[in-house]
This record gives sequence, structure tokens and C-alpha cells, in this order.
Amino acid sequence: MWAPNAQRVSAVGDFNGWSPDTHLLSPCGESGVWAKFIPDVGAGAAYQYHLVSCHQGYQTDKMDPMGFRHGLVSNLASYIWDLQYDWRDVQWLETRAGRNNLNAAISIYEVHLGSWMRVPEQANRPLSYREAGPKLAEYALRLGFTHVELMPQGVQVWVKDLNHFYAAEQAAASSDALAAGFEWIDPQDAEQSTLSWLRRDLHRRELLLAICNFTRVVRRNFRVGVPRGGWWQELLNSDAKEYGGSGQGNLGGAATSPFSSYGRPHTLTITLPPLALVVFRHEGVS
Repeated sequence: MWAPNAQRVSAVGDFNGWSPDTHLLSPCGESGVWAKFIPDVGAGAAYQYHLVSCHQGYQTDKMDPMGFRHGLVSNLASYIWDLQYDWRDVQWLETRAGRNNLNAAISIYEVHLGSWMRVPEQANRPLSYREAGPKLAEYALRLGFTHVELMPQGVQVWVKDLNHFYAAEQAAASSDALAAGFEWIDPQDAEQSTLSWLRRDLHRRELLLAICNFTRVVRRNFRVGVPRGGWWQELLNSDAKEYGGSGQGNLGGAATSPFSSYGRPHTLTITLPPLALVVFRHEGVS
């Protein structure tokens, strides 16, 4: 069990009356991994991990994330189980070291399975995983790819919305925005790992604000200086739940305060989501 913030980890189950004090696991150095061999436990025995946190003594029971069999929602236990699977990957194992060599060629095929191939004879349904496996492998190998990366559904939605954004917003798509239409707000925020900049359209009427957060930290009450006061509408947020994010955001936008910041007359205070890009558009002229 990997539990780097645990003070104590034990195995509880049918074999010890679910007692957290009987089978204590030992930490494996400073790796965060806890381990113990428990003899005479047969297939079908139910078990969980009992964890005591280093933080305020919080305790909880967890299923085994590496277990081979688990209970349903009403029975959150893992089970000792033998897969009884006939592995046929000897040839692959023999060549794995060479293919994973740091100097080996790599070519990744990025694919969204839901739209990669469909069955037109059956209402254009997507392939199941078992159907897609051999077809995708044959296709990737034939084209010379060495690896396959599966895109989550949220990424496909994000790319679609991003394309729509560039088509609709002149300040983002205008070629003039690459020169006179670009202006840094803060390119030197190394402490918080953020970048912020402005984009304007050819006629300098439309104004966009883009901010990137390159850390997993949610930065609440994040302040950024802007040249125009009033309401800034949130157009894009890559942390939105529909893209597979955590859903941190600004509920559609934010209003400025009449205080100067970063050499600009107004301040916008926002929630900056983790590992995300947010884009705002100024509504109206001020």
C-alpha cells in the first residue's frame, strides 16, 4: 500500500476479525510504501487497509487499489483472488528492455476511442474496448507508431470549444494580435508559476485576458492588473468539469476594483484554478 502521509497502516479482514492492531504493515524506507506478508490467507478472504494519518490522527479504511477483485458499492472490501490467467507475453517481455531504452525511437498515436471508429450498421455506435483493441493495435503498428495514448472525453470537448473560441474571438485569432495586439501583464511570477497577458483585436476594441497556472495549487483571491474597469466575462476555463477538471472557477466572470495593480489602473480578483488556463473578455468600454 502506498500511503506517504500515513502514521500507521494495517491489514484488516476476515482472517483477523477486522482488527486494526493484529497485522501492522512496515514502511519500506522513505518510499511511502507499506508492506507485510500474511501467511495462511486463502482465496476469497475479504480485506481492507486501515490507515492512521499523520495529520490530526485521522483514520479510515481503504480498498486495495492493486487488488484483483472488489465488492460492490454496498460492500467496499477487496478479496484475495487468483487471476488464473494464462499469460502469453514471453516474446514481448524479452524485447521490452530494448523498446523501452531511452535511445529507442518513440512515436505516439493519440486517439479518442469514442470517435476513432464506429459501427455504422448498428446505429453508428462506438466500439467496445474488446472490439477496439485488435483493430487499434493493427492500425497503429501498420502506420509505424510505437505507443498509443487514449484521450479522455473531456479533452475532445476542450479541443472543440477551443476551436470555437478562436473562430469567434477576433482578439485571439487576428494575426495583428501576434505583434501589436499582445501585451504581457506578468511574465515573471516564478514564485507562483503563473503567466498573464492581454490580447487585442486589430482595431483594439476587443480585449482578452489570459492567465495560466502551472501548479496544482488553487490560487484564490489572485490579483491581476487590467487596463479597463468593469465586468470581465470568463470565456474559457480548462479546469471546468466538462473537460475533466476539478470545477474551480469564477461563476461566469468577475468585476474589477478601482485600485491600480501591475502598473494598470484596475485590479481583477479571481480564483485561478490548478494546472489550468482561464481566459476573460472585457464587457463594454471603461
